Amino acid sequence: MTHSIGYLIRLIEEKKVDVPKEIKAAKGLTQYAVDTRYPGPYDDVDKDEYEEALDLAIRVYDWAQKMIEKP
Repeated sequence: MTHSIGYLIRLIEEKKVDVPKEIKAAKGLTQYAVDTRYPGPYDDVDKDEYEEALDLAIRVYDWAQKMIEKP
């Protein structure tokens, strides 16, 4: 079990799966998982940051879905 998206990407790459550079950028999403799960004095997320993170999360989801559906 982990919150580390970077670690999960490394596990995928160890299976010889080519992870696109834009998907590797998802490592930056890890902090959102930690911040929302554990209380603390975190900075607010502005609208632009929110939209960028959401867009990246959607692209990662879509990529993962395609990888799962591959024959």
